[in-house]
Amino acid sequence: MANYRNGNYCAFYVNEWLIKWNLGVNTAHDFCYYHTLTLWKDADPSFPFIDSHDKTYNVRDGSDWENTLKPRLHERLRKSKNILLFLSSIT
Repeated sequence: MANYRNGNYCAFYVNEWLIKWNLGVNTAHDFCYYHTLTLWKDADPSFPFIDSHDKTYNVRDGSDWENTLKPRLHERLRKSKNILLFLSSIT
């Protein structure tokens, strides 16, 4: 994707669900809202959602915070026009 600021940065919390059910991030309550946006975009390319998380390499949960996670998150934020913060009763 291009380097200009047109993306939507999505933030959500997933920690407690990973421990509780051990099913991974895809079952996390707040992550499901983010995933719904990506499904809508897949179903209709004209849906106005540009995912900032697609603008950098993916990271793993065990990645180093200072050398990998933090720089990639900063880059994603720099390339974003909007921030979507998903909050639920369990966040």
